[in-house]
Amino acid sequence: MEDPLSSLHHHHHHHHQSYLAEFYESCLGNPFPSEDDLCFSKDRLFQIETEFARSLEHSDQDGASAFLEESPLSLPMQMPGEETSPIDLLLMGAEAIDVGDWGAASGIMARLNVMLPGKENGGGPFDRLAFYFAQALDLRCSDSICGMLNVASCGNEIAASGHDTTSTICAVQMVQELSPYMKFAHFTANQAILEATWSDRDVHVVDFDIMEGIQWPPLMGDLAARDSGCSLRITAVIAHPGDARRSSRTGRRLKEFAGSIGLDFEFDQFIMTKEEDFRNVKADGCHRAIVANCMSHQVHTPHRSPATVCTFLKGVTTIMSPKVVSLVQDELHDMTRTHAKASFVDFFCEAVHHYMAVSESLARGFGGGYGTWLKLVENEMLGPRIMECLRGFPSGADVDRPGLDGYETGPISEKNVAQAKFLVGLFCRDYWVQNEKERRVLSLCWRSRPIVTASIWAPIRKAAV
Repeated sequence: MEDPLSSLHHHHHHHHQSYLAEFYESCLGNPFPSEDDLCFSKDRLFQIETEFARSLEHSDQDGASAFLEESPLSLPMQMPGEETSPIDLLLMGAEAIDVGDWGAASGIMARLNVMLPGKENGGGPFDRLAFYFAQALDLRCSDSICGMLNVASCGNEIAASGHDTTSTICAVQMVQELSPYMKFAHFTANQAILEATWSDRDVHVVDFDIMEGIQWPPLMGDLAARDSGCSLRITAVIAHPGDARRSSRTGRRLKEFAGSIGLDFEFDQFIMTKEEDFRNVKADGCHRAIVANCMSHQVHTPHRSPATVCTFLKGVTTIMSPKVVSLVQDELHDMTRTHAKASFVDFFCEAVHHYMAVSESLARGFGGGYGTWLKLVENEMLGPRIMECLRGFPSGADVDRPGLDGYETGPISEKNVAQAKFLVGLFCRDYWVQNEKERRVLSLCWRSRPIVTASIWAPIRKAAV
């Protein structure tokens, strides 16, 4: 039986046309128009996102080709069990940091630095992950010591947001094409937005960290296909001033795309520093249906503190009162779960398991001739995320429904679940979708572990008196 991922690699734009058409015919019926009534072919929507991602202005195809190599990757099935193995030393370092034994922690970090020199560019995937975890512990140790000495942090700084280098864009493109992470997040959120606004002619999306805007062309195509016609406004909420220029470029590209499909489209943006900034969003005269979109703590998104995410959620819900809020998060940082505060060691162990699963899933998709691409994704995405999450612990992720007071999770529709299962089926069979009806979340899983979690929030309905 042919591997579905192999089909995706070699004929991504041709092999799945009929399957996609059948899928949309069965799953995207009422309340949406029938296929016969659409002027925009539904079986192009998955392709649109990929094609839009490939068209990024600053992608350097000649430079990108230098990252390719012909070397299959293998991933250890379990962590090394030797007494002096990196994982044992990492756990010992986490325990020393947890109890504030900085002398022991420094000694363990020194041993790890000798054991893992330059492993971010060599060794197997586990060695490279171990290197990033060692760097993260070293940074946390340095931060704590400097804090006690009341001096500025003496640890290395993590690269700031807003630098859309060629290597970063290449990494985003590869994750978008060779894994279901981004498409699962984008299409799950988009489907919820379509369902919430099916009777609305004018739609206003308030988007947190729009980045390159890869999420929106498929939604724009669906809106352009509506019989009654539709207009779309996207307001990009910028959490880091360095992202303003990139957001402006994204707006121009989305306007060009909207023009090519005949969609009435507006784009604006603002830098968010506090909740009250949402009061400055220009009101529409056409009474648009407002929806909010938040992609948070994912492998391909820039790091944002939980406080920043909460500022967005609280500001947009209390001031703009959207019909729905689509919230997609890394499972490790799922803010909708209520749990007791974990110790640093507990969180460290959970982070190791989580990022091992992410790394293993990426390695499976990046096999064959994509070995150096995997290293690029690790350097540009996994490494920084590991360092950020451990350096920033505790993060406040155990707060129940941060910034979503007055809202509750709604059920994930059968159409959305079916779409997610179909999409994930195009990739490696070890990916699967979990629909937790009690929590009302939809999760992308790798083997036994949820990796990405999506939830749809709507205003709490007051009981009739």
